[in-house]
Formats: sequence, C-alpha cells, structure tokens
Amino acid sequence: MTARLLEGLNEAQREVVLHGEGPLLVVAGPGSGKTRVITHRLAYLMDRGVRPSHLLALTFTNKAAGEMRRRVEELTGYGGVWIGTFHSFCARLLRWYASLAGLGDNFSIYDRDDSLSALRQVLKELGPDFRSVRPSHALAQISRCKRELLTPEEYRQRCLTDFRADSALAEIYEAYQRRLRIANSVDFDDLLLLVVKLLAENEPIRTELDDRFQFIMVDEYQDTNAAQFEIIRLLSSRFRHVAVTGDPDQSIYGWRGADVKNILEFRRSYPDAKMVR
Repeated sequence: MTARLLEGLNEAQREVVLHGEGPLLVVAGPGSGKTRVITHRLAYLMDRGVRPSHLLALTFTNKAAGEMRRRVEELTGYGGVWIGTFHSFCARLLRWYASLAGLGDNFSIYDRDDSLSALRQVLKELGPDFRSVRPSHALAQISRCKRELLTPEEYRQRCLTDFRADSALAEIYEAYQRRLRIANSVDFDDLLLLVVKLLAENEPIRTELDDRFQFIMVDEYQDTNAAQFEIIRLLSSRFRHVAVTGDPDQSIYGWRGADVKNILEFRRSYPDAKMVR
C-alpha cells in the first residue's frame, strides 16, 4: 500500500508521509497539497499498524474536515480517525468530561446570536452606567480574553496592574459568565478555554488523552490562536508525534486571534522537530 500512497508525490511530500515518530513542521504555501499529504500520512500510519482511534487530525472548517475524512476512508477503507475542527473536537471532549469542566449534562452551546442576546440582558441588569456599551463590542472583547486564556477572575486581576485593562469589561465578563453557568451553557470560545483548563488542571485526564491521541496532525497551523496552540501542546506532552502544516505568510483568521507566531515558534516548543519545506 505504501507505494500507492507515494504515487504522484514530490520528494518533500513523500518525506512528510513517511515521517515516523517525533514532531514535524511542514512549511508550505497555498496549492502545495498539504491536505493530500496529511490524508496520505494518516493512511500510511494506519498501514503501519497505528489504530485509527490513536490518530487525531484538526483543521479549521467543517468542509475541510469532511474532505479529509472522505479521503482517508477512500484510501484505507476504514473510518474511526478523529478528524474535525478544533471546536468540534473540544465540544466532544467536554461532553465526555462535563462535570470535571464545571458543566452539567446536556449543556448548550451558544451561537453568536445567543451570546448577543445574553449580553443585552446582562448590560440591562448592570444598570444605566452600561447603557452605552454595544453588545457586539463587549462580545468581541470577551472573546479576545478567552482566546488569550484569561478567565473573568484573571482579567479582573489584570485591571489592578495594567492601565489598558477595562474594569467595566471585567464586570461585564463576570456577569456574562454567571449567566452562562446558570443556563448550563457555553459559548464558542468557552469550548477552547474550558478544554485548556481541563487538560492543564487534571493530570489523569491529560495522560488518558495523550495516550489516546498518539499521533496529532494540524492543518493550517498558522491560523491557530493561543488557546488552540496550548491544546496541542498539552495533548502531546508524552507522545510527541505532532505534525503541523502551515504557511507563516498567510493567516486568514487574525480576527479570531490567530497568532502567526505560533508556527514560527513551533520549534521552540519542539526543539527536536524535523522541518520540511
């Protein structure tokens, strides 16, 4: 099967597919066949005897994840590989460990409209001093805090030492999170933040998931934000077989807090990483 997987690939692509264990950084621009290489690498690992359930592939859109899943199943005839977006993956983990994440069973996930509606009510309840605050602006600022891994308590502490921090936002953020908890709900950014906290604060869970996801692949790594970067780091502390592909010159998710430095600093976290261009 290996010969079939390598057919039509150039030398660099073959090197990625055949990479065994250890961290790998693939720097490649648009149209370089990154998705094809990832799917062929997944198929190659399965052909070598790695269980599909030990493979995790993450990307940024449902369309990309669906295409990746379809290609892997066509190449191998098997399903079972964990392929999805960061948010869908985190939602699934939180369903497993809801109580440990401080959530009730069957928690709801707010979309943007739900969050804006909740914030309108929060601002109304906070009184006339908050009447001029636009819910969309408050939501954007809260989202930024979560992507930077700042809880309401941590942001309020920042207000004591950082003149740029907004004490009014701290109050809004705290009230918004209280409202979410009462409703047994999370918003889109909570999915990432809560998984980071779950992994960082629960060593048995972190070890269990590290054992499960022994090979991790991330497409469009330049589009990761701080929370996503930390999830990958925490999931690969024992089995460090993490391969990322990306282009440091192209990030389309800056508005989501994507930090292109993540791809430039990958080798700082994984100094033994192999680089393929």
